[in-house]
Amino acid sequence: MGSPVPVSAARAMGAQFVIAADMTGRTRPGCGTGFLSMLDQSLSIMNGPALTQELKQADVVIHPNVLNIGSAEFEARNQAILEGEKAAQQMLPQIRQLLQQKSLALAK
Repeated sequence: MGSPVPVSAARAMGAQFVIAADMTGRTRPGCGTGFLSMLDQSLSIMNGPALTQELKQADVVIHPNVLNIGSAEFEARNQAILEGEKAAQQMLPQIRQLLQQKSLALAK
């Protein structure tokens, strides 16, 4: 199984600053009991440890509000994208500050 958030792959390719987006909805109480909902929950549980390890390696982790969007809900992809954009906009000051710090450290 591949990495749910390929932070280590980005680092291996030479990225010096990595912004990760955690688009997982995590385990959602009261979620559906259909096949796709159960598969979604199973994959979230299985990917949990790998996701945690990858996110630890990122400089910034953006957490969009996608708790109500399952990974099998393809019709909600536009909403997920909008949530990601909104979360990234909110984190821009922190991202800029960390980029500046990283640039200063690399210049030394």
